[in-house]
Parts: sequence; structure tokens; C-alpha cells
Amino acid sequence: MAAVHAPDLAAYRRSSKSKSKTTVLGDGRLDRIYALPYMNLEDLARENALLFLLNSRVRHPPSRFALMDEQSLTFAIWIETIRPQPVGSLGEAYRMDLWTGDLDRYGQIEHYEPSSTETTAGRTPNVPPGLLVLDLQAALLQALRDIVALILQDNPLEVYAETGPIAPELPPLSLHPGEDSPSVVDLALARPYLVPEKVDVARLSSLAHARVAEWVDYGWAMREDPGFFAEVIGDWHEHSSTSTNIRLSNVKLAPHTQTIQGKLTEWSHNASSAINEPYEGIAVWGFFAKQLDELASLREEFARGEYECEYEEDIPGYREILKRILTLLELRVIEKAARELSFILPSSPPWRDLFIQGKGASS
Repeated sequence: MAAVHAPDLAAYRRSSKSKSKTTVLGDGRLDRIYALPYMNLEDLARENALLFLLNSRVRHPPSRFALMDEQSLTFAIWIETIRPQPVGSLGEAYRMDLWTGDLDRYGQIEHYEPSSTETTAGRTPNVPPGLLVLDLQAALLQALRDIVALILQDNPLEVYAETGPIAPELPPLSLHPGEDSPSVVDLALARPYLVPEKVDVARLSSLAHARVAEWVDYGWAMREDPGFFAEVIGDWHEHSSTSTNIRLSNVKLAPHTQTIQGKLTEWSHNASSAINEPYEGIAVWGFFAKQLDELASLREEFARGEYECEYEEDIPGYREILKRILTLLELRVIEKAARELSFILPSSPPWRDLFIQGKGASS
């Protein structure tokens, strides 16, 4: 077992991408450093981390972790340290069942007949990555079994499993007891040891509706309060890319921005941006709220047994809703946030001194 946090990154820095060092999973050999980077002494020594891992993996079927385990191999596959085992035509005509909670069916390979419903639901052929997941889960469960054997010492595991009491589900644990709100770093470190939870769509929908209401109030305040309207435009001017002389590439303000017409153009741009912001907020978050409402409705209908499909992802229209949400996030929300950060952060008052080139300063 590795001794430090993120042993896969440390190993990658020390090694090259030589093809000769590639490990092919699916034949019983597993490079644990890359496949199970969270199984290291530094992380497991943190408070409750081992309890998290034992409680989640032992109490829940492996299907709950299949997607997360497949995603955990992304880095190793990307750097070609681990490659799926070639399966030939088997990978095209068959698929592996990694979604069922039935342990007798889990991991079985079944014949695959493409159809529009299955393609929409995302049940595509997955034998090569499925073999990776099975190898990873087998290695992890064997490691946990060895850890439990060390804890029980001389007590045979088989006897204890038959006679020992089954304890109730543990209450929620924290990696840092006593802290009310864990940080994002703590949540990220704890993720490999927790049970993947389904997204609370109803809560996301309520948050989206709340954001719509905030933007509506914000827009009405700008319309009815001239003082607030002027303050908002002033904030946009303060945080605009042309209001400060950014040190990036030693670029100085363009001469045309110092003329009367240039300043009028700049203030016109700031005003239009300030007016457009609440309208865009209402449109974007209204779209999210509508899609999430539809998703929550489909989930409720699935829970009532109104669909014959086995998995909720197979509900007609389910994947289309997720694709629409993802498309808006990628093409507008995330792109806009990244673009605006490039000039809003340097021009904000707390950071401005780190970027502004003062008068007479050498370039």
C-alpha cells in the first residue's frame, strides 16, 4: 500500500509514458497505485476514513460504485498506464450488466442489440471498461478483507460472518468531527470512501427557482430605484477590462478609449451589460428550473411504477433532459464564468493593486 496521498500523481511524475510499462487489466493483474490511489496510508489514517470505506463498500452492492470506479480509472487510462483488455468482437455485440443490484446478475455479459431506446438510455457496449471495474472492485474488496482480518486477529472471518450480529447503519460521519460545514477539500478527499448518492433533483429545482426569484427582484430593483441602477452600472465600470490598466502582456489602454466618444462607448457597454444581466439570469435559471421540474416529475412517476423499465435512466426523455442541462452549462454558464473571471478578478478593488500599472511605472 502506498504511503502518501495521491500516489498515482507521484508515480506519474517519476515515470515516462513508456508502452512497456502499461498494465492491461482484465487478466488478474492490477496496478493498485493507479487503480486505487485513495488506498494509501496517509488518507486512511485520517479520522473515520477507514470507517467510511468499510461501511460503504460492505453494506452496499458493487453496482452502486461501478460508475465511480470506472471514472477513477480515467487518469490512468488517459496517460496509457492502464489499458482495457482487447476483447475483439465481444465488445461490440455484448455488454456487461453493471447496473443491477442482484449479485447473481452483476457482471454478467449479455447479448447487445442496439435500439433507439437503449442508445438514448446510455446502455452502450461496455465490456472492456466493465472488466476494469470488476478487477478494481475485486482488488479493493480483497484489501478490505485483509484489513478486517487484521482487526479481528485470531477470529476466523467465516465464523464471525455467520454468528456475528449485523450492526445498524452508522450515523453520518465527518472526517473532521466538530466542524459544522466541511470544506470543499474535505468533501473531495472523502468522496472515494463514501456511497455515491443520487442527486436530490427536488432540492436542485428549489434552488433554481430561488435563483429565478432573486434575479426577478434584482431586475425590479434596478428598474424602480435609480440610485441602485446607477450603483450597478458603476460596479460594472469598476470591474470592466478597460477601466484599469492591466499588466497582462504590458498592454496599456488604447488611445481611442480616452476620447469622449470612447468613454461614451465604454459607459454604453457597461449600461447594456448591467441591464442584460438580470434578463439573462432569469432566462438561464428559468430554463434550469423547468428542466429539473420535468426530471423530478419523471422520477416520481418511475417510483410509482408507471414505467416498465428497470432503471430510471431508461425512462423516455430522461437522458434528453440531462443533455439539455449539460449543453447549457458547457456552452454558456461555464464559458461565461471563465471568460468574465479573466477581467473581473484583476480589476476588482481587493486585487487591483496586483495588476494595475501605475503612472510612470516602467513597462
